[in-house]
Amino acid sequence: MISTALLLLFSGFLMFFIGAIQCISSRRFLPFLFGIEIMINASNLNLLGFLEWMPQRTDFEALIVLIIGFAAIETAVGIVLFSWASKQLKIVGSPLTV
Repeated sequence: MISTALLLLFSGFLMFFIGAIQCISSRRFLPFLFGIEIMINASNLNLLGFLEWMPQRTDFEALIVLIIGFAAIETAVGIVLFSWASKQLKIVGSPLTV
């Protein structure tokens, strides 16, 4: 039987490389941001796996909350940049144009 820690670490490892492939292969801005978001969530899964493996390390909990805040900021800045660029370039059919 596979332990929970190893399952979390393996899924985080797999998600990180899926996000990296997404960042490398995307030619547009939003899929690139999605790849970064997948990699940030994968790092959170890895930290959760290490926290399950070593429960005496309480600093991982604070780091997980910090990374979640960083991911929210990254998402907000990416949406603002995409919205600004689509208004400046007058992209027809963009979902964020008014």
